[in-house]
Amino acid sequence: MRPARAISPAGAHATPSTRKPPNPYLRAENEDDDGYDPFSDRLARHEPLFERDPWM
Repeated sequence: MRPARAISPAGAHATPSTRKPPNPYLRAENEDDDGYDPFSDRLARHEPLFERDPWM
């Protein structure tokens, strides 16, 4: 039987210089997602229903 080893907390062995910097594109776990879409405030781009006849 092997002797038991002490378990260190995750990241305790890493020094500050070897840790990866946090990803700025990840959303914080406690950030509230209210479902607001900032692009929904913009009016739809006006597009003609029919194109001009290119042969005339």
